[in-house]
Formats: sequence, structure tokens, C-alpha cells
Amino acid sequence: MAKVETSWTRTKIVNLLQNSDKAVERALIVIFNNQEADEQACDMTSKANGIGFTAFDADIFSSFAKHIIKGRSLSVKQMEIARKQDKFGNIKIGKYWKQLQAEIIRKERVV
Repeated sequence: MAKVETSWTRTKIVNLLQNSDKAVERALIVIFNNQEADEQACDMTSKANGIGFTAFDADIFSSFAKHIIKGRSLSVKQMEIARKQDKFGNIKIGKYWKQLQAEIIRKERVV
């Protein structure tokens, strides 16, 4: 498969997620939509297919995504959870940058 070039690098995506609440909310929806239907229904990850949320994040992030889908915004506390840093300084939602980049590329192709 040919590599597709995009200006949306890991650094750029993570920076956007760190600075834009709307970007975090949109990211949660994109990743939630990557989950299988049965995984969405039970707020868990049951397939090791490399897309959607990890098993550690599926419960909380699926609940956040459903909250957003209902037209609500994330609370300050929910946003803090989504942006919580690990011991290496990486934000929790940032680990999904490749899925977000793939969505950006997909949308760029449509336009």
C-alpha cells in the first residue's frame, strides 16, 4: 500500500488535541465510530483489530462519546481525563493519533 502524504503529523494532531476541546470531542466520536457495533453497544473492546479504543479506555471513552452524540459537551473533569498524561508526558487521547490521521486523509480524498 502506498504511503499517503498529509500535513497532519502526530505532533500537529496531538497539539490540536491539547489545545482544542472541540478537537477532543470530535476525536472521541471518530474513534468510537471505528469500534465494532457490538463493542459500541457494551462499551468495551472485544476484538484486537487495532482500531477503536483500547481495552483500558473503551468503557470511559465510549461513555464520553455517547455523551457527545447526545449533544452535550464534556465537562472539565471529563476533558481532564481525556488529556491525562502518562509517565512519558503523552496525553491519553493522543495515543489514537494514527486513527485520527487516517480519518483526516479519508476526508481529504473525498473533498
